[in-house]
Amino acid sequence: MGLASYDNLQKTVAVALRDSNIFDALARENFPFVPQTQVLWARLTFKPVGIVRETLTGERVSGQKVMGLAVVQIFVPEGDYVRNLYEAVDQVVDLYNERRLLSPEDPTYSNVVTQRPETTMLGSVSENGKVWYQANVAVECSQRSFAN
Repeated sequence: MGLASYDNLQKTVAVALRDSNIFDALARENFPFVPQTQVLWARLTFKPVGIVRETLTGERVSGQKVMGLAVVQIFVPEGDYVRNLYEAVDQVVDLYNERRLLSPEDPTYSNVVTQRPETTMLGSVSENGKVWYQANVAVECSQRSFAN
């Protein structure tokens, strides 16, 4: 396995969300997306946070830790669907709450670690000319790798 990277960290978090089947549709960051009405959908954004050098205690092996912040923006049509929003928030929190995720680059090694997610309810927002009710789930994640 190579050194940890932002690309692998983002891919691992995204694959876990996609494979969860929580949402009717997923929007890709920085790509045009027009959601259908009456659907539960989400957009995953990823922010690089930092890279630090690490050394295993008592060893001469060094490596790095890549850290990022994943934000899942969850949208439901305004109105009777708000309960669906709360259920989706709970499912995303469960998906990422202090977990080890399998990397799509090396599925035999659980090298992406997530922390306890934080949620924010934003209320009504306008997105693509429609009114949606939005909540965000933010989770810090990291990946460690060490040279052999």
